[in-house]
Amino acid sequence: YDTVNLASQGTRQAHQITLAMRQAVSAAAQQGQSLDLALAGGLRGTTSWSGEIRRLDLSSPPTGAWKLGGPAALTVGTTQAALKGFCWTSGAARLCADGQWLKNGPWSASGNLAAVPFSLLKPLLPPDVQITGTVGGTFTGTGSPAGAVTANVDLRPGPGEIHYPGKAGETAVVRFDQGTVRLVAGADGVTGHADLT
Repeated sequence: YDTVNLASQGTRQAHQITLAMRQAVSAAAQQGQSLDLALAGGLRGTTSWSGEIRRLDLSSPPTGAWKLGGPAALTVGTTQAALKGFCWTSGAARLCADGQWLKNGPWSASGNLAAVPFSLLKPLLPPDVQITGTVGGTFTGTGSPAGAVTANVDLRPGPGEIHYPGKAGETAVVRFDQGTVRLVAGADGVTGHADLT
């Protein structure tokens, strides 16, 4: 980012913090990037902060424009952390999550997504592979202080297409109307199943 502005106002017990980051327009992307964050809350004792995420807006060529759907409760400290009511939206796409962590106790996370575009995966894919369409679904996970983790992911992609290089140099295309991807992790390991139709 080319510019970073951080500002705070208030007391230790009740304050607001804003962060604005900007990157100039690049010739390749035809647009710049920006990140805006706003927090409101206060310190609780000397080791905990409690409040809300009031703004979390991200705009960049790879991700598009994402905005916070509404204030999300946030607690962060040396012995615990919690996020409640977090929902990020971009047009029809939505990603929502809740989670909590205790230093000497369990952690948990859960959430859902709807109409999230596969184009967000582009930076992670080989340059000659492209996936179009969207995905929705749910996820949950828990963990214990001893390290035991359980997770359940249920994704519903489609409709969309997968473009990849064929053996003769042509671009192969796999079309799908709907699909299911299920992953379950627990004491017996990880099992998964995927089906595209």
